[in-house]
Amino acid sequence: MKELPQLSDPDTLLAVHGRGILLASLYFDKLEYKEPGNVVTIVEKFGKES
Repeated sequence: MKELPQLSDPDTLLAVHGRGILLASLYFDKLEYKEPGNVVTIVEKFGKES
């Protein structure tokens, strides 16, 4: 799996690609981006955990 870039890196925000994955990672509980980039697995948990 490929590591997601850091939001604190200015080059990340100015990159010409990959921002969609980066933004999605902020909204979901888990996001896996697998090389070469044609598989993305997203997990969203509903309800409260005990």
